[in-house]
Amino acid sequence: MTKTYDTIVLGIGGMGSATLMHLAARGETSVRSNSKIDFRKRLFRKNGL
Repeated sequence: MTKTYDTIVLGIGGMGSATLMHLAARGETSVRSNSKIDFRKRLFRKNGL
């Protein structure tokens, strides 16, 4: 099954995060975000960098 999205946000920096916040506040539920940085790896890295 193919998943479709109404909105795709590329980059989750300052502007992308703000865009996602405003979309969520408007009640948008079909949103996909993508970033070239893997935030999961960055968050759980032991040295914190």
